[in-house]
Amino acid sequence: MHLPPHIASLVLIGLCSPAQAPASDPEPVRRALLIGINAYSSPDIPRLHGCVNDIEAMRLVLTGRFGFAAGNIRELTDAAATRAGILAALEKLVSEAHPRDLVFIHYAGHGSQVEDQNGDEADRKDETLVPYDARTAGVPDVTDDELNALLGRMRAEHAIVVLDCCHSGTGTRAVTVRARQVEEDKRVELYRDKLAGTRAIVPLASERYVLLTGAADHESALDGPIEGRYHGAFSYALTRALGSAAADAAPRVLFQSIEAEMRRLGEQWMINSMPEPQLEAPLASLDGPLLPPRAPSAGAVQAPTPRLAWSEVRVDEGTKRASLDARALDVVPGASWAIYPPGESAFEPEAALALGTVDGLQDGRALLSIEPAGAKVVNGSRAVLAAPPPAPDQVPVELGGASEERLSALASELQAALPGFMRVPPGEFALLHVELGSSACRVFGSDGTTAVAEIPFAAGDPLSGKLVALIERCLDTAALLALDNPSSQMQVELRIGPAQSSRGVAVGTRGFKVVADNSAPRFRIRQGARNTTNSLQVSVRSDTDGYVTLVDIDAQGGMNLLFPNDSARKDYFPEGRIRAGEWFSIPDSLEEPNQAGFWFDAAPPAGLDTIRVFVSSDAAFAEELRGAIRELDQDAVRLGERGLRRELHATRRARLALLGQAFTTRGFKVVGEASPSKPVDPSAQAVPATTNTPVPAEPVQPDWTARTVTVRIDP
Repeated sequence: MHLPPHIASLVLIGLCSPAQAPASDPEPVRRALLIGINAYSSPDIPRLHGCVNDIEAMRLVLTGRFGFAAGNIRELTDAAATRAGILAALEKLVSEAHPRDLVFIHYAGHGSQVEDQNGDEADRKDETLVPYDARTAGVPDVTDDELNALLGRMRAEHAIVVLDCCHSGTGTRAVTVRARQVEEDKRVELYRDKLAGTRAIVPLASERYVLLTGAADHESALDGPIEGRYHGAFSYALTRALGSAAADAAPRVLFQSIEAEMRRLGEQWMINSMPEPQLEAPLASLDGPLLPPRAPSAGAVQAPTPRLAWSEVRVDEGTKRASLDARALDVVPGASWAIYPPGESAFEPEAALALGTVDGLQDGRALLSIEPAGAKVVNGSRAVLAAPPPAPDQVPVELGGASEERLSALASELQAALPGFMRVPPGEFALLHVELGSSACRVFGSDGTTAVAEIPFAAGDPLSGKLVALIERCLDTAALLALDNPSSQMQVELRIGPAQSSRGVAVGTRGFKVVADNSAPRFRIRQGARNTTNSLQVSVRSDTDGYVTLVDIDAQGGMNLLFPNDSARKDYFPEGRIRAGEWFSIPDSLEEPNQAGFWFDAAPPAGLDTIRVFVSSDAAFAEELRGAIRELDQDAVRLGERGLRRELHATRRARLALLGQAFTTRGFKVVGEASPSKPVDPSAQAVPATTNTPVPAEPVQPDWTARTVTVRIDP
């Protein structure tokens, strides 16, 4: 099983300064064309699941946060996204866009390749977008040459093009996390008259463009379930980054957020080497705004750009039920949303009117249960994501490779040992794919290709016990990843290895290239001298003073508090406190002696370890989290020694659920009054202006965030 090579999940961004517009130029318009194709007319093209969700979620971010008017956004989905439909929509966009307009194009669907017709490709293949009617009689794909020729005629000097699709490669296993690619189109004769001769677009090496790709050219764009709904991994990460980063965030900053989110998704899908997003740009463009704030019209007062992507609350007059548009990102059952007054843009945690939890879906709306029950939530209120849904309590597993009799027996053993095991048939989403051989059991991640474990066994060996440990690790990892604060204002960077000043290298006239590394670093259980291949070093930088906590889940589900630890020297970042803007490494050195007083040496069990790094502005929050992790570890020792696996499972699930409830909405203070400004306590006595009595400072709500990295430990 091999993942297909070649990808074109990319963003082309025109970032040049617009020329001085003549007085007759119309006011600049923000225009978007969003194309998402899940179902194709040809039965030979595999169905995708997340493409329409991708563009609908992106539309809501563009309209709610970046000033795109709904009337200036056109969507083409499924049967409307034929080759003729796509080209006509692009032609219309090109003809309508004025020089000062901002243009956004997003394609989510299959990609492919065809033999290069004009000699402009080093690999002799033209990349293509696969329209709805592709692979039917007389219908070629849309080639990159055609797309480039159209964009080359566009007058708008600021254009963003997002292509979330794969190109070329071999087929993948028929699983629900799949690559967005179809086989190369061999009907070369269909393409010979479709080219403009040469590429009309300005070369990427010019100063106009930034290039942000969802993966390297030998990797696959992935489509799969995220928080209960299907999305493309890259589109989801990009949309989430645009929804939470600063309004004027630069490509470099967005890239870091996308990279972190891709790592988290890899953990959710049990894929230890996710596609690696890449960013290329002239040096001068890396730090300019990707989506610059909208300039106000003459004489108008410009409303502030919302700090976060938001979803509008609708209150039904008959039922009085509050609801959200179910197409928005992360509007899924179990997710919690902080609700604010209409027109709110700052979304300060201490000013929330209420918390709404999604408890059902109906007619395209997500129904909310509101706390407190008497909160004055009105039509037009704005909601931002406060916490993702709780972690699932079951792991879907596909069993194969042996007779049904053997597989059924194994499934019965797993179910008896662990309530969290759930067998699913082929074709349904499975987090783990287990192939039972005669002398070894091979386990793959949700894509069916990423090797998670190989378990040798002989006749009579208790194979189920080893698989139970792996399934428990999935549950614990999901619970740890569910501890997330999507509305955090903190920015944290995380790296494996010593702190470095830059991850990029100069690349000729392209200027600068930053390459993400979303593959799991490999370590070998230590033999001989300590070095970077057998001892772990984690480097962290925060834009806020804070307290760092490192938690590890090993290959057999053991949960450990790595830092702070009892071996640390008293003067080595007491309480895990770090200063804003400074990189620090844990431990500081792999050489003896170091200042930390400890090392993280690779040790059994071999396999994947997940490291979750929490940074909090509040010492009490950090210590509460650490105490909960210590209790989980004590439970494992106490119940594990007695062989009470089911009791251990139930206790751990209960503790992690309580931990999630306590922390995922931490920092929100519900005030219950519909006012866009900070609330005032009406019972408080006003302080006369002449008095010397100090006015009590309003307590600052704690803020926190988390990042994840996976490491692979080899025997």
